[in-house]
Amino acid sequence: MESGEIPRIPVFADSPMAIKAVEVFLKHEEECSDETCRLIRQYGSPLHWPGFTFASTSGEPKKMTANQFPSIIITSCRMATGGRILHHLAQRLPDPKNTVIFIGFQAPGTRGFTIKSGASEVRIFSDTVPIRAQIAMLEQFSDHADTPELLEWLRTFVNQPEVTYLVHGEPAAASLLRDAIKKELGWNVQVAEWMGKAIL
Repeated sequence: MESGEIPRIPVFADSPMAIKAVEVFLKHEEECSDETCRLIRQYGSPLHWPGFTFASTSGEPKKMTANQFPSIIITSCRMATGGRILHHLAQRLPDPKNTVIFIGFQAPGTRGFTIKSGASEVRIFSDTVPIRAQIAMLEQFSDHADTPELLEWLRTFVNQPEVTYLVHGEPAAASLLRDAIKKELGWNVQVAEWMGKAIL
């Protein structure tokens, strides 16, 4: 909006936990990146930007859902398995004028995976909701640590675990992470399988 790439439209942030996280970050600006500090100095606290509404009460999401004007709604996804996002999806998915953008990984078997995989409909609140909105993904913005970050964290362990199970992520990526941990740390690492037996 500041650069003029998109028009100025209302932005709603519908995630009480995200609001609390922003408040914590603002108390510890010494931990922010140079770019983040520059943006805060230039524009002030993101909790008070003009045109931005942070939904901290349960009634505010209803106002967002009722809004029929162009806007941006940012909410926690949880792979669309629960939470406030379900109200927004139920309202917005049937309309081809809308775009739903998933940020990050959507695990197979979740509602988020179903939506992003090109399904024509999805079940929300026991209703069948048609998917006519445009669906897009920006998976490079996943908030999960990558392999070097995970290895850096694992190196801080005082005691090596007997077995480490990888329980999240695509099978191919989990296998690569398993191999990296084995190679770098010499740990016994296994990719967990559905209904698999623990190997001790």
